[in-house]
Amino acid sequence: MKLFQYLLNNYGYNEPIFNDELQEDLTVKNSTLRMNLKRLVDTEEIKRYAPGIYYIPKPNSLLKNQTLSFNKVLKKKYLYEGMNPIGYQTGIALANRLNLTSQTAGVIEIVTNKETNRKRIAKINNWELILRKPRIPIKKKNIKVLQALDLLTNYENLSEKKLKEGSEIVINYLDDVNLDKKELDSIINSYPMPTIIKAYESGVYDALTRG
Repeated sequence: MKLFQYLLNNYGYNEPIFNDELQEDLTVKNSTLRMNLKRLVDTEEIKRYAPGIYYIPKPNSLLKNQTLSFNKVLKKKYLYEGMNPIGYQTGIALANRLNLTSQTAGVIEIVTNKETNRKRIAKINNWELILRKPRIPIKKKNIKVLQALDLLTNYENLSEKKLKEGSEIVINYLDDVNLDKKELDSIINSYPMPTIIKAYESGVYDALTRG
């Protein structure tokens, strides 16, 4: 099967295609793969979004200058494997999402299972990313707890609300979390002591163990 047809069958139009993912899936040398991808770019069958990232533009589209959604790239590269969450945005973006601050993030902070470093700076086109490995592997059932504890860790720098007011928002966000106490304690104990104290004093820990 020709490479373009393989890409079309497995990715479709306007979806991120990652060079490193192809390298894992196809039994071909990296140099050969890069040469074949470049050939498809040169013939305009695919477009290069950023180094190592490609997509197939939809034919006969009314949009002459199609491009790839940056959010799609983030989601596929760092946040999900299929339907399973493997990462999340943290920092100002998370605080803003929960209405704890009106600030907007100039740099995107992501915690993801795909990162092995405590902290690493990366760039995708003009977007700067701060990537971090999680303290505990991210799963669907624990992702909200990890997000909440990240917020508590840097609460004074992220929130415009006092902890007493903000903790109510965080507790409401955690309303559908269902973890047994042993797993919850394992997660909380992976955080620094000041975070653990905030989790207790804010009522977040009690709210999680009540269910």
